[in-house]
Amino acid sequence: MEYRPLGRSGLNVSVISIGTWAIGGENWGKVDDQDSIAAIREAIDQGVNFIDTADIYGKGHAEEIVAQAIEGRRHEVIIATKVGNRWNERGEVWPDCSYDYIMQAVQASLKRLRTDYIDVYLIHRPDPNTPIQETMRALEKLYRDGVVRAVGVSRYSREQIEEAQRCLDLHVAQYPLSIFRRKEITPILPFCRGHNIGVMAYAPLAKGLLTGKFDENTTFPENDLRAHSPMFQGEAFKRRLEAVDKLKPIAAKYGKTLAQLAINWNLCQPGVTTALVGVKTPAQVAENVGGAGWRLSPEDLKAIDEIVAGLTDLDK
Repeated sequence: MEYRPLGRSGLNVSVISIGTWAIGGENWGKVDDQDSIAAIREAIDQGVNFIDTADIYGKGHAEEIVAQAIEGRRHEVIIATKVGNRWNERGEVWPDCSYDYIMQAVQASLKRLRTDYIDVYLIHRPDPNTPIQETMRALEKLYRDGVVRAVGVSRYSREQIEEAQRCLDLHVAQYPLSIFRRKEITPILPFCRGHNIGVMAYAPLAKGLLTGKFDENTTFPENDLRAHSPMFQGEAFKRRLEAVDKLKPIAAKYGKTLAQLAINWNLCQPGVTTALVGVKTPAQVAENVGGAGWRLSPEDLKAIDEIVAGLTDLDK
């Protein structure tokens, strides 16, 4: 496994990191908790030391599963969790990045994770009702008190991350990035490189599309968010499947799978620290780890761009 410095945080993280959205048990179809625990443990055994979760994933369930998986191994892992989505018993969710709520939420995350500190604490999404200065004041307090070891933001616009950086030196930023999805992170990467901010690039497999396991007849259950995603509907889906077929020979040239090519593509983007990949089973871990330890050539990176020209950022 390769490791890279996570910005100026002082933390060295594996270039492959574990995403736990699916492990929360919502939005991604059927998931088995014991499989999830086994997957996390397998990843640690494979040298993956960075686990990303959030309080909203399964309304706390993902954090609890992470705690079970790392029991006795806390010292081997770097945990990132996120705050900023508030919910109630009716299933309603809304943004809340106020000082008071962050102070309340961090204690709940610490309890669910069964730890007395969080390595990386991220604001999950912007809150239009709370000034960024107030949100950063909460992160600064937690950082100064040693409750968290590094702080950052997720999916802030270029203007928002600039404002946040003026309030507090950020260590980490998190954004979606894949061969098919680039627009959101494009203006952010130069800023992060210039300020030594580590970048966690998530969704490299484009919701599974870049695994190559889907065809035009693929359907998803109603509790799977892909059932309602434009990316998996009609002509857009068909065109991307055609592009996926054209990418497969490039992966084969390296003796790699399409998913491994997609992960490696993320790691080749200047400024990206780690590719954040969701897992539900140990078998998926073995596949993901194969995305590291090699590098696509400049010629093949160019060929990939040509294959997907006109197909990027067609959905959100």
